[in-house]
Amino acid sequence: MVSKADKVNRDELLRLLREDEELRLAVMGLLGITDIQLSLRQLINAINKLAEAQTRSVNAMQGIAEGEARITEMLGKVTDMLAKINEMIMDLAETLSRTIDMVDSLPRARRGGSATH
Repeated sequence: MVSKADKVNRDELLRLLREDEELRLAVMGLLGITDIQLSLRQLINAINKLAEAQTRSVNAMQGIAEGEARITEMLGKVTDMLAKINEMIMDLAETLSRTIDMVDSLPRARRGGSATH
């Protein structure tokens, strides 16, 4: 049996833990609290790095979205230019067709006019 003299008074133990840093650190080591604190710091560092990586990723995605918007705008301008070029080609084809018709009608007019000469 353990006598009262051998038992450590709970209040005395708590007082010693508050006042005696070496005892407090020794108890923390025995309980694994220092390992838990170290693991917690590592976890916090990992979370901070993850948050930084996420911020960089969001910034990169915003840059990609801005680039896509610029490309879309440029593509719209190119499409408009192609439509105008196509319209000009159609006008040229029509003009060329009229010119060919005029050139084809010249020999007939000459034939009709050369008979009088």
